[in-house]
Amino acid sequence: TDTLLDSSAFHKPKMKQSSEFTYEFVKSAQALEEACNSSDRSAVLFQRFAPAIAFVVVGFFTLLSWKLRCMFPDRPTHVSLYSPINVKIEETMTMTFLSLFLHNFIGYLAENHAGKRMLIALSCYVNALSAAYGICIKIGWCPLLSGYHGLSVSPVRFLMYLFTTPAMVLMVHLLSTHNSTQLAKGLLANVLMVLVGLAAEMLPSLLSVILFTLSFLCFLYVMKCFQEMFASAL
Repeated sequence: TDTLLDSSAFHKPKMKQSSEFTYEFVKSAQALEEACNSSDRSAVLFQRFAPAIAFVVVGFFTLLSWKLRCMFPDRPTHVSLYSPINVKIEETMTMTFLSLFLHNFIGYLAENHAGKRMLIALSCYVNALSAAYGICIKIGWCPLLSGYHGLSVSPVRFLMYLFTTPAMVLMVHLLSTHNSTQLAKGLLANVLMVLVGLAAEMLPSLLSVILFTLSFLCFLYVMKCFQEMFASAL
């Protein structure tokens, strides 16, 4: 009897450890399943509203471009200053973005997986906005302002960057395991990079150097976020 008691006492810790391990494994599996379901729900929700959101943003961008042209009717445009070769380059880029948009849009319609459709929708959005910028240049809706250093500054170009580059950060984030806080930091740095870069073009030399340095530091931080996201995705 003593031997039997000793044997049962010996096996109790192992049984306890095994049950704890099973509990933790089941708990982890449940957490993973909940995360996947949450991601799928987010993807489905995004998929439902993405076309409307993209249409509104592209329309808003085009309206702002037209408004800037009305605000500065006497300012030159890209078309008035571009050489024939530059005009051809812009036309080629516009046709390229339109072709990419059409290709991605067909893929969006053919794809059934919610997560993949989310990524394709973001690609369509970036291509559509870039093509809209090229069309605005062609029809003369992109006035060029005079920067402090005598160079021509295109506010519409910076406006396009402000709308498109955060979408690229979001695309890479969707492929990674980064949380929403890290995504928010990357998006904030991206927006600051564009806005501070525009301010650096318009202000005097000393402020311009400081702002350009700040914009470049924001750019480096965005690149760091990209590197971390790609590493976690792989």
